[in-house]
Amino acid sequence: MCTIRQKPEKLIHCIVWAKALFEGIYGPKEAVTQNIIEDIVEDLEKARENSAQSGNHLEFAQILIDKVFGDEPENLKKTIGERIKMPDCDKDEKASSEAFISLIKPHYFKDLAPKMEIDSSKEQKPEISN
Repeated sequence: MCTIRQKPEKLIHCIVWAKALFEGIYGPKEAVTQNIIEDIVEDLEKARENSAQSGNHLEFAQILIDKVFGDEPENLKKTIGERIKMPDCDKDEKASSEAFISLIKPHYFKDLAPKMEIDSSKEQKPEISN
């Protein structure tokens, strides 16, 4: 089991995952084939192409946020939840895994969008209001 993606219990796992995400989004395409998050990068590349063709760059931002901050945490919760149901999962692992699951809070674009002010009449970075 890939602990970086399935149960990142050490800080270095989170750093490696973030580095892989950064390289997958901004790095050369050749690097993606060995990337631990190749499936995410492929989906984001398709979304980038679609948003470039349509001119709707907010669409790419939405897919990026939903994939990275919504779907991935949900998948992580599901995977860990399945693991703690296995007969070889001892009570200590189960307790620590349940505590870990309780800390995972997925965020989706639809939850963030009301807090964003976007003026599409001119090119600018979205500002997040408090």
